[in-house]
Amino acid sequence: MSDIKESLDEQISSIFEEAKSKLEEINQEAYKKKRDIVIELAKKLEDMISQTDTICKMIINRLYGKVSGRFIRQCLSAKYKQEHRRKNAKKQNKKYHKKAS
Repeated sequence: MSDIKESLDEQISSIFEEAKSKLEEINQEAYKKKRDIVIELAKKLEDMISQTDTICKMIINRLYGKVSGRFIRQCLSAKYKQEHRRKNAKKQNKKYHKKAS
């Protein structure tokens, strides 16, 4: 009886591991696709908007609820971000690392 239960537990664990692996693969693909969409959007807007440092904020506002602001900021290069926001982020990052040390 005990061997049967252990075998069943192993089978169930194996099925869950397979499902987790598939879900992780989907998450990675979705991440890459979202990143590509955000970058492509920024490049298209760059051709239309003279003040490129406002593009990041514009994308965050317009895609609110679809993609997080943090994700968008991670995807985009500095030329799409406002200088004062970049400096503030660097300061916050330094404070965080000092506390963590």
